Amino acid sequence: MNEGRAKGWLIAAVIWCIILALLGAAYKFWVHPHLAKKLKEATGSASHYRNEIVLAADSFSGYCVLRSEAFKQELRDRGIKVSVTDDKADYTARLEALRAGRVQLAAFTIDSLIVAGAKAGDFPASIVLVIDETQGGDALVAYEKALGSVQDLNDPAARMAVTTHE
Repeated sequence: MNEGRAKGWLIAAVIWCIILALLGAAYKFWVHPHLAKKLKEATGSASHYRNEIVLAADSFSGYCVLRSEAFKQELRDRGIKVSVTDDKADYTARLEALRAGRVQLAAFTIDSLIVAGAKAGDFPASIVLVIDETQGGDALVAYEKALGSVQDLNDPAARMAVTTHE
Protein backbone atom coordinates (compact mmCIF):
# COMPACT_ATOMS: atom_id res chain seq x y z
CA MET A 1 0.00 0.00 0.00
CA ASN A 2 2.82 2.42 0.77
CA GLU A 3 4.20 1.98 -2.73
CA GLY A 4 0.79 2.81 -4.24
CA ARG A 5 0.46 5.83 -2.01
CA ALA A 6 3.96 7.02 -2.98
CA LYS A 7 3.11 6.71 -6.68
CA GLY A 8 -0.05 8.74 -6.09
CA TRP A 9 1.91 11.50 -4.38
CA LEU A 10 4.48 11.46 -7.18
CA ILE A 11 1.82 11.73 -9.88
CA ALA A 12 0.09 14.54 -7.98
CA ALA A 13 3.41 16.40 -7.61
CA VAL A 14 4.15 16.03 -11.35
CA ILE A 15 0.67 17.26 -12.29
CA TRP A 16 1.06 20.27 -9.98
CA CYS A 17 4.48 21.02 -11.50
CA ILE A 18 2.95 20.91 -15.01
CA ILE A 19 0.09 23.19 -13.94
CA LEU A 20 2.51 25.65 -12.34
CA ALA A 21 4.73 25.61 -15.44
CA LEU A 22 1.72 26.32 -17.69
CA LEU A 23 0.58 29.14 -15.42
CA GLY A 24 4.10 30.58 -15.39
CA ALA A 25 4.32 30.43 -19.19
CA ALA A 26 0.90 32.05 -19.56
CA TYR A 27 1.95 34.85 -17.22
CA LYS A 28 5.29 35.36 -18.97
CA PHE A 29 3.95 35.42 -22.53
CA TRP A 30 0.48 36.97 -22.14
CA VAL A 31 -0.24 38.59 -18.81
CA HIS A 32 3.12 40.23 -18.05
CA PRO A 33 3.55 41.91 -21.49
CA HIS A 34 0.00 43.27 -21.28
CA LEU A 35 0.50 44.61 -17.76
CA ALA A 36 3.92 46.05 -18.63
CA LYS A 37 2.46 47.89 -21.63
CA LYS A 38 -0.38 49.33 -19.52
CA LEU A 39 2.06 50.39 -16.81
CA LYS A 40 4.35 52.02 -19.35
CA GLU A 41 1.44 53.96 -20.86
CA ALA A 42 0.13 55.00 -17.45
CA THR A 43 3.45 56.08 -15.99
CA GLY A 44 5.23 57.23 -19.12
CA SER A 45 5.79 60.90 -19.64
CA ALA A 46 6.11 63.18 -22.61
CA SER A 47 9.77 63.73 -21.67
CA HIS A 48 10.79 61.15 -24.27
CA TYR A 49 9.17 63.32 -26.87
CA ARG A 50 10.07 66.72 -28.25
CA ASN A 51 6.41 67.51 -28.99
CA GLU A 52 2.98 66.29 -27.97
CA ILE A 53 -0.10 66.49 -30.16
CA VAL A 54 -3.71 65.94 -29.17
CA LEU A 55 -5.85 64.90 -32.11
CA ALA A 56 -9.66 65.05 -31.98
CA ALA A 57 -11.51 62.44 -34.01
CA ASP A 58 -14.31 59.93 -33.66
CA SER A 59 -14.85 56.25 -34.37
CA PHE A 60 -15.41 56.75 -38.14
CA SER A 61 -13.59 53.88 -39.86
CA GLY A 62 -11.87 56.25 -42.28
CA TYR A 63 -9.91 57.67 -39.34
CA CYS A 64 -8.46 54.28 -38.39
CA VAL A 65 -5.10 55.33 -39.81
CA LEU A 66 -4.95 58.09 -37.16
CA ARG A 67 -5.58 55.56 -34.38
CA SER A 68 -3.19 52.92 -35.74
CA GLU A 69 -0.05 51.76 -33.97
CA ALA A 70 1.91 52.33 -37.20
CA PHE A 71 0.93 56.03 -37.20
CA LYS A 72 1.78 56.42 -33.52
CA GLN A 73 5.10 54.61 -34.00
CA GLU A 74 6.00 56.78 -36.99
CA LEU A 75 5.42 59.92 -34.93
CA ARG A 76 7.15 58.38 -31.90
CA ASP A 77 10.23 57.80 -34.07
CA ARG A 78 10.18 61.52 -34.85
CA GLY A 79 9.87 62.50 -31.17
CA ILE A 80 6.16 63.30 -31.32
CA LYS A 81 3.61 61.85 -28.92
CA VAL A 82 0.07 61.70 -30.30
CA SER A 83 -3.04 61.25 -28.17
CA VAL A 84 -6.31 60.66 -30.01
CA THR A 85 -9.46 61.80 -28.21
CA ASP A 86 -12.88 60.57 -29.29
CA ASP A 87 -15.45 63.37 -29.07
CA LYS A 88 -18.31 61.20 -30.36
CA ALA A 89 -18.52 63.21 -33.62
CA ASP A 90 -19.48 66.48 -31.91
CA TYR A 91 -18.08 68.68 -34.69
CA THR A 92 -19.03 71.96 -33.03
CA ALA A 93 -17.16 70.98 -29.85
CA ARG A 94 -14.27 69.67 -31.96
CA LEU A 95 -13.93 73.00 -33.76
CA GLU A 96 -14.13 74.87 -30.43
CA ALA A 97 -11.45 72.62 -28.91
CA LEU A 98 -9.25 73.44 -31.91
CA ARG A 99 -9.91 77.16 -31.52
CA ALA A 100 -9.19 77.02 -27.76
CA GLY A 101 -5.96 75.09 -28.26
CA ARG A 102 -7.09 72.00 -26.32
CA VAL A 103 -6.35 69.96 -29.47
CA GLN A 104 -3.75 70.67 -32.11
CA LEU A 105 -5.24 68.55 -34.90
CA ALA A 106 -8.79 67.51 -35.69
CA ALA A 107 -10.28 65.17 -38.26
CA PHE A 108 -13.36 66.37 -40.12
CA THR A 109 -15.25 65.42 -43.19
CA ILE A 110 -15.10 68.52 -45.34
CA ASP A 111 -18.86 69.05 -45.22
CA SER A 112 -18.92 68.81 -41.41
CA LEU A 113 -16.05 71.33 -41.21
CA ILE A 114 -18.00 73.75 -43.40
CA VAL A 115 -21.18 73.35 -41.33
CA ALA A 116 -19.33 73.68 -37.99
CA GLY A 117 -17.35 76.70 -39.23
CA ALA A 118 -20.48 78.39 -40.55
CA LYS A 119 -22.22 77.76 -37.24
CA ALA A 120 -19.22 79.11 -35.29
CA GLY A 121 -18.87 82.13 -37.55
CA ASP A 122 -15.25 81.47 -38.49
CA PHE A 123 -12.83 78.80 -39.58
CA PRO A 124 -9.95 78.66 -37.07
CA ALA A 125 -8.10 75.95 -38.98
CA SER A 126 -6.91 74.98 -42.44
CA ILE A 127 -7.12 71.65 -44.19
CA VAL A 128 -3.59 70.23 -44.17
CA LEU A 129 -4.21 66.61 -45.18
CA VAL A 130 -6.86 64.68 -47.05
CA ILE A 131 -7.16 61.31 -45.34
CA ASP A 132 -9.74 59.62 -47.48
CA GLU A 133 -11.19 60.27 -50.89
CA THR A 134 -14.49 58.61 -51.57
CA GLN A 135 -16.50 58.58 -54.72
CA GLY A 136 -20.19 58.20 -54.40
CA GLY A 137 -22.53 58.71 -51.49
CA ASP A 138 -21.90 58.21 -47.82
CA ALA A 139 -25.56 57.94 -46.88
CA LEU A 140 -28.57 55.89 -47.78
CA VAL A 141 -31.74 57.95 -47.78
CA ALA A 142 -35.37 57.02 -48.33
CA TYR A 143 -38.59 58.86 -48.90
CA GLU A 144 -40.25 58.96 -45.47
CA LYS A 145 -43.67 57.79 -46.68
CA ALA A 146 -42.14 54.82 -48.49
CA LEU A 147 -39.74 53.79 -45.72
CA GLY A 148 -40.42 55.22 -42.30
CA SER A 149 -37.65 53.38 -40.45
CA VAL A 150 -34.87 50.87 -41.00
CA GLN A 151 -37.10 48.15 -39.52
CA ASP A 152 -39.41 48.56 -42.53
CA LEU A 153 -36.68 46.83 -44.56
CA ASN A 154 -37.48 43.61 -42.67
CA ASP A 155 -40.60 43.26 -44.82
CA PRO A 156 -40.18 40.48 -47.41
CA ALA A 157 -41.86 42.75 -49.98
CA ALA A 158 -39.21 45.47 -49.50
CA ARG A 159 -37.08 46.08 -52.59
CA MET A 160 -34.00 48.16 -53.22
CA ALA A 161 -32.59 49.49 -56.48
CA VAL A 162 -28.91 50.25 -56.97
CA THR A 163 -27.32 52.39 -59.65
CA THR A 164 -23.70 52.44 -60.75
CA HIS A 165 -21.38 55.40 -60.75
CA GLU A 166 -19.89 56.07 -64.18
